[in-house]
Amino acid sequence: MQTATFDTDIHCERCVETLTPILNGEQRIDEWSIDLKPEIKTLTVSGDAVSATYVDEVLSKGGFKVLDEPKKAFWSDSKLWKRASFNTLNCLIGCSIGDFGMII
Repeated sequence: MQTATFDTDIHCERCVETLTPILNGEQRIDEWSIDLKPEIKTLTVSGDAVSATYVDEVLSKGGFKVLDEPKKAFWSDSKLWKRASFNTLNCLIGCSIGDFGMII
């Protein structure tokens, strides 16, 4: 028996309720648990020949998936911040032009 941990796109208790009968019905999975506390939810699975591909197939039955790469948290994703700063700059320029136009 082997144990593996996977990052998933599971969000809440309702998602867990959806997956419970699916995961309990799999013969190759002996035990499983989901940690809902961190931003990126992790699924820990113990069983025979548990691989990312197999777990992804099982999760897809419930409409979920194993994340290929760990999803970055919003606050630490520099790509998101660069895009947000660009959008903010455009907004400020647009609002400034509009306000200046109203003054004149």
